[in-house]
Amino acid sequence: MSTSPRYEKMLLVTMVLAFAIVAFSAISNNNRDVSTLEPVKIGLVSALSGVGSSIGEENLKAVQLAIDEINATGGIDGRPVDLIAEDVPFISTQISTSTAGYTEFEKRFKERFGRSPEIPSVLRAYEAVYHIVGDLKK
Repeated sequence: MSTSPRYEKMLLVTMVLAFAIVAFSAISNNNRDVSTLEPVKIGLVSALSGVGSSIGEENLKAVQLAIDEINATGGIDGRPVDLIAEDVPFISTQISTSTAGYTEFEKRFKERFGRSPEIPSVLRAYEAVYHIVGDLKK
């Protein structure tokens, strides 16, 4: 299954923005005692209002689910992860419910929010958080 070039570009911009925020946070906290370190910040750029806001809200919920799970296991080196969300115009996305990992993600989403995601593409937002956190832990 392929996604639109526009969606892939927006996902890349989101990941770069999130990585930049996290990298800046890590650099600025480099020489502090762990107990006084500020949270790691992850950014989400998605449509949160207007046309396509239902997609943006689903992305927001998926990212928050991943962050909550990461924080429940101790965050990143003892630092909690915080979300910074930015509203942008709608971008069309396509992904199938048969995509690898979707069934397990849908189960955890449903346990947390009481229903399945409205759109399958929120899996990508969820996965992006884990990708960024994984890079930070290397």
